[in-house]
Amino acid sequence: MERQSGHILAVCTGNICRSPAMERLLRLQLGDFAQITSAGTHAVVGAGIHRPIAELLERVGADTGHYSATQLTQDLVRSADLILTASVSHRAKVVGLDPKAVSKTFTLVEVGIALSTMDLSTLSTQSVAERISTIIDYVQISRPKLHLPAKKLDIVDPYGLSVSVYEEAFAIISQCVDILSHALSVRLEKISS
Repeated sequence: MERQSGHILAVCTGNICRSPAMERLLRLQLGDFAQITSAGTHAVVGAGIHRPIAELLERVGADTGHYSATQLTQDLVRSADLILTASVSHRAKVVGLDPKAVSKTFTLVEVGIALSTMDLSTLSTQSVAERISTIIDYVQISRPKLHLPAKKLDIVDPYGLSVSVYEEAFAIISQCVDILSHALSVRLEKISS
């Protein structure tokens, strides 16, 4: 699989819980073929991954070191090929920085739900960059069919809440990342045989 063929940006509020979980799980599953970064709409700039999320990431073998929370900027938005947000309000803030980003910005839950119905054989001959483009098109087409209220597309912000809320948020992130990673990396020859 080719390396550095797409840029995926994960976004939450402080960039210390949900978006670093997305980033580090994607890196764990996809390796380094794509650039995967994260940022926050109100980042705790320079902070590490919040300890409860770091512990959950470490349990599954994800790297939690060498991390520094980053503020979301227009340049980051423009450089990304696919933007995954923790909530609908984060999506709106991304689009507020660059209205052209509306076509490539989705909540992670929205992507997970849409891709769970996708026929992956459509990706069989595509590069990673082409797969990202196809996934974006598919999620855009699927969006009206989801019929979900906005709050069902949000991942709860666990910051400062109980361990069970961190675990709930992490489980949703993990499930959606699994679905996206599978679509981006599956060797489709095996599916068709």
